[in-house]
Amino acid sequence: MDAPNGLKNRAVECQMIHRIGFRIDVLIKMIESSKDISITIEEKGTMHEPKHPNQLTTMFQSHCQSTQSIAWEYLPEFDKINLISGIPFYGLPIGTYSHTWEELATLLPDTFLATFKKEINQSINTQSNFEFEIEDSSAKQSSWYSINGTFQGDQVVTGSIRDISREKLLEHEKAFSDSIIEALPGIFYLLDVEGNYIRWNKNTEKVTSYTASDLLNGTPFNNLDEDQRQYLFDRMNELFKDGEASEELPLITKNGTKIPYYFTGKRITLDGKEYLIGMGNDISELVNIRKKLEFAERRAKIGYWELDQNQLTSTYWTKGMYQILEINPEDGMLPLEQIAMNIHSDDRPKFEELLGNTLTIQEETATLRYITPTGNIKHLFLSIIRNQRHPHLLEGVIQDITESELRDQKIQLIQERFNLIVQATTDAIFEWNPVTNNAWWSDSHYELFGFNKS
Repeated sequence: MDAPNGLKNRAVECQMIHRIGFRIDVLIKMIESSKDISITIEEKGTMHEPKHPNQLTTMFQSHCQSTQSIAWEYLPEFDKINLISGIPFYGLPIGTYSHTWEELATLLPDTFLATFKKEINQSINTQSNFEFEIEDSSAKQSSWYSINGTFQGDQVVTGSIRDISREKLLEHEKAFSDSIIEALPGIFYLLDVEGNYIRWNKNTEKVTSYTASDLLNGTPFNNLDEDQRQYLFDRMNELFKDGEASEELPLITKNGTKIPYYFTGKRITLDGKEYLIGMGNDISELVNIRKKLEFAERRAKIGYWELDQNQLTSTYWTKGMYQILEINPEDGMLPLEQIAMNIHSDDRPKFEELLGNTLTIQEETATLRYITPTGNIKHLFLSIIRNQRHPHLLEGVIQDITESELRDQKIQLIQERFNLIVQATTDAIFEWNPVTNNAWWSDSHYELFGFNKS
């Protein structure tokens, strides 16, 4: 530029303040030559924080501490890195600093510093931004940092170093939970209070043939009958109210196929919102076995039961129990006190004795007469054994032996009548079974032929 009249060569010491609030001592030299003046700036002292930080520096310090980060600036004319640190970073404590690459080499690992310097140089050469992550595994628990840089022009690069350890931990936890959810043998679901799918596993899509878009749009309920849809929503509302539930329901696929499933669900709260979390398992094989068992129960007229000896309450009945005792399944399992009242008065002491010995019973049997709600008297064979896997449980069966019992009574009555006839007559009476070749003679038969009965 043109030199003002009378201007002589001179040097002036002053201070400059950079983007992130640093003050640096510099020497500005003005040299006059013919018509031009050249100006050069030389560093006279190290960069340092002002005794009274300006507003920009204070703002950066506060921001870095609140965001757990470090603000940095690279100045190529001094080949220095200015830093405002809100977190400890390797050997760099919290504070405001200005360091050369050589000084940083004593504070930071070589691997990080080499990558950092390479990215800065590339940013200047290509006038582009950069970002990379690094793990600090020097401590017992690893820390993760995200480093980004923005090219500002004039070969100046600014950026930040942010502690992302918590984010990484959350990512790892999510990856771990995802792997568990995907490893579940059944289907997994997370629903909001309106029944919308929030999260599910791949098995849900595989079993139902619904796509992720179908599930997100809530279409799984669209192919249900109105009464089925309403029933599911009612049960879901009950679960949100009660907090926990389980039930056997058909899982209806996209093509309308119904698969027997056992669902469990629980109400949870996430970020102040309520959700329903649960899973379902295919019980088709169990249902088929149950049908075969029910068929066998009907043919054999038996029913299976389980009893908690500590509470003296029934925990499980098969359909055969309800059929034999003529109880409506919707009314639930009868309390033992009610069952005892329905036992025939002559057999009730025997039943009450069994109840009194539940703690010591290993295996017992008994024959009892039971009076049904319709007034029928049924002869029941009761078998009791202790569950070996769960010693507090007693289990067993009851069998309706009314027909065989009545038949035996009828045969016994016929035999008694036959014996009376035999005793009342002098005729010789005999019976011969040609299949077994066994014969029976009445007393008069022995006398008629002169045989000794002995």
